[in-house]
Amino acid sequence: MTTGLSKILDTFTEIAIEFGDVDVLKRCLKLLGERLSLSVGSHFGKAIPSLGFSNLQLMLGDFFNSNAGAIKKLRLVSNIISTYLSECKRLGVDAHSEAMQWQDDLLGKILSSWSCLHEADGRGAVDIIKNYPLDGVVKRLMLFLEKNVDNSAFVVGFLTCLHDSSQDIRLDQTEVTDIYKSILAKAIKVFKIDTLTQPQPRSGPSWYGAVEKRGPGQGSISWGTMINLFKQCDVIGIDTSDVLEVLRRRALELREEALESMYSQFFLPFISGLCLYLKSRTSRSATYTEQNFIVQLIEIYIRRYVKTPPKEPTDWKRTLTINCSCEDCRLLRRYVEDKHNKIGDFRLIEKRRRHIENWLDGTFRKATIRTGPPHTLRIEKTNERYKIDQKAWNNRATIAKSRLTALSKDSPLVDIIGEDSSTKLLRHESFKSSVADSNPAPPSVSLAPNTTTVPKKRSFVDLTDA
Repeated sequence: MTTGLSKILDTFTEIAIEFGDVDVLKRCLKLLGERLSLSVGSHFGKAIPSLGFSNLQLMLGDFFNSNAGAIKKLRLVSNIISTYLSECKRLGVDAHSEAMQWQDDLLGKILSSWSCLHEADGRGAVDIIKNYPLDGVVKRLMLFLEKNVDNSAFVVGFLTCLHDSSQDIRLDQTEVTDIYKSILAKAIKVFKIDTLTQPQPRSGPSWYGAVEKRGPGQGSISWGTMINLFKQCDVIGIDTSDVLEVLRRRALELREEALESMYSQFFLPFISGLCLYLKSRTSRSATYTEQNFIVQLIEIYIRRYVKTPPKEPTDWKRTLTINCSCEDCRLLRRYVEDKHNKIGDFRLIEKRRRHIENWLDGTFRKATIRTGPPHTLRIEKTNERYKIDQKAWNNRATIAKSRLTALSKDSPLVDIIGEDSSTKLLRHESFKSSVADSNPAPPSVSLAPNTTTVPKKRSFVDLTDA
């Protein structure tokens, strides 16, 4: 259904409510389904006295049983009950107990079935507290939060928004602080660090902040929200070391393929935001724990992403994955791991030559010497693996240095961690290119003592099958 058609049906729904046309109203609601506009709620609230409460329950049953989000359902209930109570006050009558029981039962039903929780849902829950006309919703949502402290994205979204909205809700600052401390203390113990996950980044070494504008992915927490959490803990007087430890642990446990994207999208922007906050904080300067956290987080990035530069080989021992234990592959493995031999000859029938040839990658040269039969597969080791690894390391080092240079330029990083720490990070051993201790051994076609690649004596058919 298009947005335009939904708006038309919303308008028809409002008109049907106003004129009390139950048949038209039912048809509109059936067509709208979960697309029902929240603004319709106020019209329903006004119409309860005339339509009858049983009709309202029946007509809205499909919407509240639909796949519409829990926040949308809660907002619709809030709109209906808020308008209904205002209408009762205008008419000078008491709210019907059946209506109050309906909203209470509906709250319980929505909360009990609310399972897919995101950071945005946490903020939405605070919005419900701000606007819901009955105080009981606060207690219901607090109980719900207690049961879902392991849903880190939801909890962080709720707490940060609760603190920012403390002036607009029916709770005093002491109550907000008590809720914040109680929930966060429980949530940190079971914090799911995998929620600090972002979509894949755009390429380019200088980009590390634009993802905040796009917002976090489903089930994830944005770096900006974590900065807000840190600031609020500071203001409230909560020890932030546990929050920082969660982030440090996340960096250590990152999968290798996720390191670059997570640092470009989350950790480096977080460090930048943290440095800006610590610089502006007037109550005290950056603590040793905060400084050490920043240094450790950057050091983890350098050590795990850039890694130690590859060393140029000083002999002919190489590595190759060979997932076979046959005699030919055993001899191939022995040749690959031999420090002294650059060249190995394998005089085998074609089927067996192809078998061992299939294990070779592009770092080995190969040729078939057509004398025999059988022909000989000649394999030559190269330094190609070192060149590939060196190029990859150089690329990672360049990207990391560019990102760290941008971080120092765009934030007061050096002011926070100090000139010495900053210099040590940029001179980390992972950024230092290695130099070979000596040249590889000269080419050789000989084999190590007691080693041969010539197969044992076999039948005439095997020997003549080239």
